[in-house]
Amino acid sequence: MNKSFTLLALLLVIAVFANAQVTVTNASWPKSGDTMKIATDYTPDYLLVPSQTTNGTWDFSGLKKDTIDNLIFYAASTGSNFSSFPNAELYTNSDQGEAYYNVTNNVFEVLGFVGDLGGFGFPLVAKIVPGQVERRNPMKYFDINNTNYSFGATFSASFLPDSLFSGLPIKPDSVRFGQSVSRQDVVDSWGKLKIPGGTYDVLREKRTSISTLKLEIKIPFIGWLDVTSSFGGGLGADTSVVYQYLANGSKEPIMVLNCNSLGDTIQGIDFKSNVAGVGFFDPSNPIAKLKVYPNPASKFIQISTQGITEGSTNLVITDMLGKIVRTESNVLNNEPYIWYINLDNFDAGMYFVSLKDKNGQLKAAGTFSLVK
Repeated sequence: MNKSFTLLALLLVIAVFANAQVTVTNASWPKSGDTMKIATDYTPDYLLVPSQTTNGTWDFSGLKKDTIDNLIFYAASTGSNFSSFPNAELYTNSDQGEAYYNVTNNVFEVLGFVGDLGGFGFPLVAKIVPGQVERRNPMKYFDINNTNYSFGATFSASFLPDSLFSGLPIKPDSVRFGQSVSRQDVVDSWGKLKIPGGTYDVLREKRTSISTLKLEIKIPFIGWLDVTSSFGGGLGADTSVVYQYLANGSKEPIMVLNCNSLGDTIQGIDFKSNVAGVGFFDPSNPIAKLKVYPNPASKFIQISTQGITEGSTNLVITDMLGKIVRTESNVLNNEPYIWYINLDNFDAGMYFVSLKDKNGQLKAAGTFSLVK
């Protein structure tokens, strides 16, 4: 009798526990015409990543909205670079360029993007093969997925300064860069998350990405040569760790923790904004271009705000995986300002630079490449 009662109680506990867990489906995936509203706290008061847990409670209600961005999704066929991504269903347009997405019943993934990826002043088309998965259907506690993908672009060497190839007997015809990424996604926790404006039942997914950049040049009559090791012993294997908190029914991630390479310290937080953003990118109203010098860079860069001379500003530098690697704030007093950024702790690769005012309005953007 006692054994039967114990077994029945155990089964009831298992049933309750199973029903309490969170499942995230494709019901909330973006569609054409949808807008994601994302706020960012560049200097959060929350420094340590919460421990892995089940049925947890996380209170991030003290997050600050340093900027608020709208990411608008359009039908891919209306994009100016749709011919490069004919299988895409959606695209977005931001200060970093156009991104194209594939949407199926099982995955929501990025197929590639078009923009001034190297900061050379001309657009490059980078296709991701296979697509970079952003969401899966369904997502449940302790799902584990391992993926590998790569992307890159080829362009004429004439766009680069001759000094970059001063050690070669002949200037190459073309340059090709590629980035390979190995990523593991683990849904390691579930529970309730409180942010400004709401409380949500969420899954937490830890994403660990290891990326390696490769650089090749094409020499007349010889062909392609791998010159990665010529730039400071390689262009680096970089580890990126982010934690995504996802809720069923929300197009935006409820919160994203951008962390150091060990995944234990928070460096910046993106979170769902419950008010309309003002930092959206309007293709019909192009923003100013930041002047970044030297470009390509090796040890430092200067970023000039020429043409933007008044008000509080936030400068944000992100890598090609979207990881925030540096933030700076300053109040401009009716004169141009120059940031001097030491790149000793940066990995070689391509970077995006955004300048926003105190209201989150995007004022200027730029890109640069780093070789070591």
